[in-house]
Amino acid sequence: MQNFGRMNRKTWLATFIVMLPCLLLGREKPRVAVAEFSVKAPRASYKLGTAMSDILIHALVQSGRYRVLERSVLDKVRQEQNLTLSGEVDAATGAKFGKLAGAEFLIVGTVSRFEEKTKGGGIGGVLSRKVAGGAALYESEVAVIVRVINSTSGEILLSEEISKKGRAVGVGAYTSVLGAPIAGGLFKSASMQKAIESAIDDAVKKIGERIPSEGGGSSDLSEITLSVAGINFGTLRKMTDMLTGLDGVEDVQKSLSDGVASITVQYKGTAEELADALYAKKSGDMDFEITGLSDSKIDMKMK
Repeated sequence: MQNFGRMNRKTWLATFIVMLPCLLLGREKPRVAVAEFSVKAPRASYKLGTAMSDILIHALVQSGRYRVLERSVLDKVRQEQNLTLSGEVDAATGAKFGKLAGAEFLIVGTVSRFEEKTKGGGIGGVLSRKVAGGAALYESEVAVIVRVINSTSGEILLSEEISKKGRAVGVGAYTSVLGAPIAGGLFKSASMQKAIESAIDDAVKKIGERIPSEGGGSSDLSEITLSVAGINFGTLRKMTDMLTGLDGVEDVQKSLSDGVASITVQYKGTAEELADALYAKKSGDMDFEITGLSDSKIDMKMK
């Protein structure tokens, strides 16, 4: 009996060691690879494709939800296999490419629209309106088609065009968007920076809705959208910091356009519980009222 018990323990230990990689794999973050975006917009530089994919990679890493592969790995596989990737890549090619690179999911994209103009005329034209001491008011629009492909099944999990607009005064030279470095000269105005940031924020949200969470199991998090009117960039940063510091908040994604912020929160609780937590934290320099509430959305207005 003693030998039998020892044998059972040995068998159990051997079985556990064999299963350990599978158990650990179940807790791994999904492995994703982002291919360089193609550029179909006539007024955009081909370098914008590299910049947009870099910004998306940075945003996905910052979300903390994925293991994101370095794009140089994709480039090497592409060279060896002589494959061409673009926003129009078919699912079979994308799946093969993702598997070769060691990714569970492949993200490809296309810049389909890129417009940057002054209000009342094109860049360099005669302006019908000037603001802020003669500086032009710029309006910009960018659209990207984002596709997510499962590298095991070849299934297209997401194919969506995301179009965003931005407005801002004056021009500027930008070296980063959402913290990701970009090459200079790709766009002129702060309005385009806002449009790109909003498009990438939305892309990260859409990707998160299609790619399973860690281990592929169900999540107990609720996705709650906060629509905040009458807010500026500085106050949005304070609001984001306040949300990040709340118990139960796992992830915060934000965008801002024309004084209205859209904030998506992954929260361990209900929208009503999140609203209560926000009211408990508000202060003199972060004063607001909640004007609407549903199961997945909170409408707010800054005072």
